[in-house]
Amino acid sequence: KLAELNVQAISVTPFGYLRAPDQPDFLLRSSSARSENDESLAQAKIFAKRLGMRVMLKPHILTRGRDWGWPGAVKMNSAADWEIFFNRYARWMLHYAMLAEIYDFDGLCIGVELVQASYQHESVWREMIARWRGVYSGPMVYAANWGEEFENLGFWDALDAIGLDCYYPLSDKENPTDDELLAGANRISGKIEAVAK
Repeated sequence: KLAELNVQAISVTPFGYLRAPDQPDFLLRSSSARSENDESLAQAKIFAKRLGMRVMLKPHILTRGRDWGWPGAVKMNSAADWEIFFNRYARWMLHYAMLAEIYDFDGLCIGVELVQASYQHESVWREMIARWRGVYSGPMVYAANWGEEFENLGFWDALDAIGLDCYYPLSDKENPTDDELLAGANRISGKIEAVAK
């Protein structure tokens, strides 16, 4: 279906599960059938490549429970818990960096919308990125949440591309005009340009 729509690039997304957003547990990986296990990620990559698509591996944290949680809610209660969290996150991502290298993925996303854990911990991210680069030779990106995280992230220069989950509203009106939507898009592109520069 994607090939019929002329899709040229996709991401495949394994999940890591935390018990709660403030508990620095080990991140559990999917390993059962019909899940985002390593074999299914490699197979999806192979199928997509046969169809001429580029494929990025994009590991993503969820918290267990009914709503699965938003990764931006991950926030530890102490410096000691943050240290445990980052140690476990680095090891969890190292697994996917190895997988991305072994199966020659076209890119690796090193984090997704970890708002509380990202821009306030720049030096830790720089250390982790350097560690992952020792394993994965392809391009790396971070998928920042729109707004505060995207506009304040300090380690963009350690990556190969800027990633933005762009949910900026184009307008705050119920029924904006085309001109108002265009003005909103231009305002947002100005924010993106400022970060890129």
